[in-house]
Amino acid sequence: MKSYSQLLNPNGKEVLGFLSFGNDFQLKARIGWQGLTRKEYREYGDYKLVTGTDFTCNNRIDFDNCVYVEKERYDQDEYIQLREGDVLITKDGTLGKIAIIDNLPMPATLNGGVFVVRDLENRILPKFLMYYLTSFNFTDWMKHNHTQGSIQHLTQKLLVKFQIPILPREEQEQIVCILDAFIAIIENLKQQLQLRRKQYEYYRNQLFTFEGEKGVVYKKLCDICDIRGRIGFRGYTRNDQVNKGEGALTLTATNIKDGKLDFSNNTYISWAKYEESPEIMVKNGDIIVCQRGSIGKIALIEELEEEATINPQLLLMKDFKISSKYAITYFLSDYFQNDLRKIIGQGTIQMISQKDFGNLVIPLPSVEKQNDIIKSLSVFEASIENLNQQLILREKQYEYYKDRLLTFK
Repeated sequence: MKSYSQLLNPNGKEVLGFLSFGNDFQLKARIGWQGLTRKEYREYGDYKLVTGTDFTCNNRIDFDNCVYVEKERYDQDEYIQLREGDVLITKDGTLGKIAIIDNLPMPATLNGGVFVVRDLENRILPKFLMYYLTSFNFTDWMKHNHTQGSIQHLTQKLLVKFQIPILPREEQEQIVCILDAFIAIIENLKQQLQLRRKQYEYYRNQLFTFEGEKGVVYKKLCDICDIRGRIGFRGYTRNDQVNKGEGALTLTATNIKDGKLDFSNNTYISWAKYEESPEIMVKNGDIIVCQRGSIGKIALIEELEEEATINPQLLLMKDFKISSKYAITYFLSDYFQNDLRKIIGQGTIQMISQKDFGNLVIPLPSVEKQNDIIKSLSVFEASIENLNQQLILREKQYEYYKDRLLTFK
């Protein structure tokens, strides 16, 4: 048995040779002439149909999400009738998504956008193959081995060239065991995070149950802050967009995540376009909300370190007469989100008007109680953030060690 340090060393693993998908594996997909269409999909049945949309982030298949097909479609091709241990690869749409079949609940087959890979001689462990295909070895190879054009494809003619290293079975088992341990930790953290968020949401809703409580007043949003949107004729086009450092940050729906700002995918507009609308210049303590598109996404502006404005999709709430921290906490509650859904206009493009939004009300208990609510929920928020940081760290460790374990000389 190899030591952990030996397995991490590219020279420490015993590579016995290489196998290609074309010569040494069974690589199959639904043949085009079989002509399976969406019209044949069923909500119920005895035969599942796996498509690229059924792949999960943990490299499994969400069988609860699968549609069904008739028996004749299942029987049509025995090579794509799924088995335990099969490894699947998407070849259309989002290329190269990977999944392994375990706990197959009932007979299942594939649509035309998915390959199934099998080592019929059992030289490669299915999980080892799955992990290898999710590593840089396959993702880097795939960048240079797909069809060109507006719609990209991973064809069988290309995929047959891909090679897998053969390691002694014991070494494959060791690598799988190590990576499984990382995945178990990550999945446990995800479950803890999901549970803590549910606890937080439940507790938050309880804290905002003021029915019959004395001393609580209700005010319209337009009375507790200034609500602004980008004026139509001051909208901007792609020609107004610039690189970072050449203009101001323009916040969009993609910058909103879990009530906070996410700066990982920013857009910038020219200084001239930014200065054209001083009433929607953003500062810390403001709140933004989506009025069209992802209606109801909302975030408190914090840790903003550069000039910023909003795009036409958002409304800006500024100059609060109450604590904006209390306001965002209430805006994220089920009470407010339910009220928001009631004012969504009907039409080709759904949206909420600035006037209707301003007429929504917010309950205001005493300032002391507002602060108590913020303080109580901050304990949950700190716990959630701690779990989230642990999860991020473990995911980075997993990716690092996976690439180290699956690097060979």
